[in-house]
Amino acid sequence: MRNYYTLNVILFVLSACTDMCWSGPCYPIPGDTRANPTAQAMAQHSFFESAKYYKPACKDMRVDNAKYKGLTGWGDDWSETWTINSCGVQLQGDVVFNPNGHVSRNVGLKEIK
Repeated sequence: MRNYYTLNVILFVLSACTDMCWSGPCYPIPGDTRANPTAQAMAQHSFFESAKYYKPACKDMRVDNAKYKGLTGWGDDWSETWTINSCGVQLQGDVVFNPNGHVSRNVGLKEIK
């Protein structure tokens, strides 16, 4: 039974990645991100979902900036700080990408005052 659920999750993620814009508007991420478009879309989706905590009804979210911070020390993984605008509220969070083009982890958003 466990393999069935794992397979469904993998198929869902793979089908979502075929449409790069599943989590909002599709546009080049401003700043100096080094992630490929698929990883950018995954990070954007994750951050937009987290941003709903601050503005639950907001439909106007965008990435204002992505800043490369450098290697993390875990192999070739690197870290970036992304700034999200959620209906006028500025939020910032860190995301770690790996060389395979995946999001390794992201750290929750915090409001910039």
